[in-house]
This record gives sequence, C-alpha cells and structure tokens, in this order.
Amino acid sequence: MILAKKWPLIIIVSAVLVGFMAYTNIESPIRSILTIGFILICPGMALVQFMRLKEPIIELTLAIALSIGISTVLSEVMALGKIWTPEIGLAALIILSIGGAIVQIVQMNNQQTLVNESKIHSDK
Repeated sequence: MILAKKWPLIIIVSAVLVGFMAYTNIESPIRSILTIGFILICPGMALVQFMRLKEPIIELTLAIALSIGISTVLSEVMALGKIWTPEIGLAALIILSIGGAIVQIVQMNNQQTLVNESKIHSDK
C-alpha cells in the first residue's frame, strides 16, 4: 500500500528520464534498460492503480500485460495510419503515463482532503 502512493512519482520521474535520454540522443546501456523498463511497466501502472488492488504482484503483472497491450495497439494504429515513428510512439506512452500519474495524485489529494474534513466534522 505504501508503494501505491509512490507509483505516480516513479512513473513521472521514469517518463522524464526516458524522454530526456531519448530526445537528446544519449547513447548509454542505461538508456536501453530505462526505456524497456518504462515501456513494460509505466503505461500500464498508470492505469492499474485506479483498480485499487491489494496485492502488489497482481498490480505489477497486470501493469506489464496492460503496457504490452497499450504499446501493441498504439503501434498498430500508427502503422495503419502511416505515421509510425518510434519517437512519436514513445511520446504517446510518456503522455499517457504522466497523465495517469497526475490523475492519481489529484485523486490521492482529494481523498486526503475528504479524510481531513471528516475528522474535523467528527471532532465537533
């Protein structure tokens, strides 16, 4: 449960690092590892967190499966639309991941506000 609150930050930091390394053409083995890790986990985890699952291994497994599915559908749409470039595909995954992470952060803040308000009203 503690890791669930950290996933949005992990997703955003990963997306920024991968985007920076990809679009500045930094040649490094770390770039490949980060990019593959990002593509395999972050797009799916940005969406799986909304399911509020209790088991981290189930979350991770679903995130990987969903990430592969999202990447596959995105690649197919881009290929059929004759707009396939790896840069655009990566940018779309980064935008999806950051968008999902931002929504998670807003949701967590709203929940915390509701909890604080209920404590204030119960104290009266």
